[in-house]
Amino acid sequence: MLGTHRGSISWVSTILLAIGVILIGYAAVAVGPQLDSGGASGWWALGIGAVFAVVSPYLYIIGISLRHTTTSEVLASVAIAALFFISYLVWTTPVSDPVIFHPALINFGCAVLWLGITIFCAFRRDSRVDIKI
Repeated sequence: MLGTHRGSISWVSTILLAIGVILIGYAAVAVGPQLDSGGASGWWALGIGAVFAVVSPYLYIIGISLRHTTTSEVLASVAIAALFFISYLVWTTPVSDPVIFHPALINFGCAVLWLGITIFCAFRRDSRVDIKI
């Protein structure tokens, strides 16, 4: 995501990810960990945010598929995966009743997806080390 200067697909991917994260964050606050509060706006925000958060990594993969990736892109993918996983843990921590489907599973799925992107970026990373002194 840090390589947004490389093309318009990366810009669109970055914007969609930001909107998706904001909407999922709103849904986490509106719905709550017990899933007993919140109205339709929280669930709509969750659905739309999930679509944006899932579409953005695929656009990101399309944007980087024809070139080598940089170390900063690998680190950015690791950071995004870690943040999604931490948000999954934070959202599900106070849950006492077992539920079959918790909306935070979307965050866990996004974390796994971004971890896969990290592995993909790591294998496509350029072998040159650009050190500027």
